[in-house]
Amino acid sequence: MSKKPIVVLGFLFCGAADAATTDYLGTDSFRFKPSISIGGEYRSNLYLGEGETGGGRPVTPGTALLVNPVFELQTKSSALNLKLGAGYGARLYTQEELQNLNTFNDGKMNIGGRLLPGSMVGLVFADTFSSNNRPVNHPSAESALIRVYDNKGQAGLVFGDIDVLSLSLGGLYNYQQVNSMVDSGGNSGILNQRNTYGAKWNLDWSFLPKTDLFVDGSYSQNAWGNSSISTEEDEDCTENCQIDVLDSTAWDTVFGLKGQLSPKTLVKMAIGYGASAYGDTEATVQADGVSGLQEGLRGSVGLAFYPTPAQNFTIDLKRAFQDVYFTNYSIFHQVNVGYELDVRNRVSLATNVKYRNDNYDGPVDRTDHRVATSFESNIKLNKQMALNAGVNWRRLISPDAYEVEFDDVGITLNLKMGY
Repeated sequence: MSKKPIVVLGFLFCGAADAATTDYLGTDSFRFKPSISIGGEYRSNLYLGEGETGGGRPVTPGTALLVNPVFELQTKSSALNLKLGAGYGARLYTQEELQNLNTFNDGKMNIGGRLLPGSMVGLVFADTFSSNNRPVNHPSAESALIRVYDNKGQAGLVFGDIDVLSLSLGGLYNYQQVNSMVDSGGNSGILNQRNTYGAKWNLDWSFLPKTDLFVDGSYSQNAWGNSSISTEEDEDCTENCQIDVLDSTAWDTVFGLKGQLSPKTLVKMAIGYGASAYGDTEATVQADGVSGLQEGLRGSVGLAFYPTPAQNFTIDLKRAFQDVYFTNYSIFHQVNVGYELDVRNRVSLATNVKYRNDNYDGPVDRTDHRVATSFESNIKLNKQMALNAGVNWRRLISPDAYEVEFDDVGITLNLKMGY
C-alpha cells in the first residue's frame, strides 16, 4: 500500500545553488525534499466484496484521481540530528455512484532524531501520526469509509558507540482510534480506541565491520476504551450480537545477526520467544493468550542477493504474533519474495510476491490466507520528474465458518515531480 503524504505549497521549482547536482534543496546539513504525485488508480473490487459464484451481485470496480504531495526535512549538527516528514492524500472517484468513497483528509506526519549524536550518551526519539480512511463493504452508505487515527511514539537513552557496541533503553506509546461511518447528518461515532504503552530495549554489537549481533526486547500493555463491539448490523447475528474486546499485556525477546556475508550477499536472521495474556486477572472476564513454546516462538530470516550492481533479489520469512483490534491476537507466518532491476539509472523495474497466513484466536476464531503480487516500473524523465506505473493483485481466503473471500486487481499511473 502506498504511503500517505503531505500538503506542501510552492515548492516544486525553488532555486538552489546545488539543485542541479543533488536530490535535495539546501546544504549537506540542511536538506529539504518536496515532491508531488498526480495520477489515477483503477480497482476491480473497491468494497472488497465476495461476489457470488454463478451470478448474483457482482463486485464493484472504479477509477479515482489521486493527488499526493509530500515533503521531508533533515538537519544535522553536533547537538541534534533531526528528520521531519509529512504527506497528504486526496482521492476523487470519477463515477457518480462511488462518491461515498471520496477522501480529502488522509495524511501522515513523522518526526525523529537524536540529541548529542556524537556523544557516548544520547537521547533518541520518534513519533508518527496518521489519519486514514478505509473502505468498508456498504455500497449504499452515505460514506462507505471508517476513519482510523494512529499515533506511535518512542523515546529512550542510547549508551555507547553505535558503530561498535551500544545499548538503548526507552519507552513506547501507541494510540489508535477507529471511527464509524459518517451518517447522513455528517456525524460519526467512535467504534473503539486503544492505548498501548510499555518499554523496549536493544543491545547491538558490531563484532565485524559490516556484521552485527543484536538482542531486542519489549513489554507492552493494551487498554481498550470499549470492552465490546456491537455486531447487530450483521444479518447472520440473531443473539449475543457483540464481540468482547479484552485488555492485554505482551512481551517478547529476539536474538539475531545481521550483516554482509559476501560482497553480493546480505543476511538477517533472528529467533525469539514471547507471550501475551488477555483480560483482567482480578476480574471474571479472562481469555487464553499466547503461551508455550509452540505459540510464542517467533523468528525471521531475510536474504538479499546482488548478482550485479543493477539487480537485487530478496526473500524474507517471518513468524510472530500480534494484537488484533477485532479479536485477541493473530499468530502469523509470512513469506515475501522480491526482485528489482535498474537499467542505466533511468528505468527501474520491481516485482514482489507475498503470502501470509493469519491464525486468529479469541472471540473471532478463524484462519486467513492472503496472497498478493505486484509489478512496478519507474521511468526518470529528468532529475525532478518521473513516471510511475504499476499493477497489483491480492486475494483473501478464509475457509472457516466466516467464509470470507475476495479478489482485487489494481492499476496505477502517476507523474511525480520534485525531489
